[in-house]
Amino acid sequence: MDTPGVTVARKIDKLGNHCSDTAEIFFEDVAVPASNVIGEEGQGFTYQMIQFQQERMWAIANVLLPMERAIQETAEYCRQRKAFGQSILDNQVVHYRLAELETEVELLRSLLYRTLGESSTEHWVGIQWNTGWAFNG
Repeated sequence: MDTPGVTVARKIDKLGNHCSDTAEIFFEDVAVPASNVIGEEGQGFTYQMIQFQQERMWAIANVLLPMERAIQETAEYCRQRKAFGQSILDNQVVHYRLAELETEVELLRSLLYRTLGESSTEHWVGIQWNTGWAFNG
C-alpha cells in the first residue's frame, strides 16, 4: 500500500473464507482528505460494530441450509447402513443425536428470525447476533 502512515504488517492465514484477505493494518499519523471521509468523523468504530452485526447475520443465514443438508445426508446414510442386522438409524442413540442436531438448527433459525425482526425496529441486537455467532461456531 502506497499511502504514507499505512502499513500492512502481514496477511493472516484462515481456515475458511479465502475470497478476501485478512491482515493486520496499522495507521500512524495518516492524513485523510475531507473528500475521502465516509460518514461522521470519529464514528468509525461504531460503523464497524454495526457492520459486524450484519456480517454475523449473513454468516448465520448462510449456514442453515448446509447444516440441514448434512443432517439429511447423515440420516439417509444411517438408514441405508446396516449393523447387527438392522439400519443404524434404528439405533436410539443415533436417532436421538440426529434429533438433537435438527433442534439446534431450528433454534438457530428461530434466533435469526427473531433478531432480524428486532433489528428492523432499530432495537440494538448485538447480543443476539453474538449469541447466534457463538452457537453457529
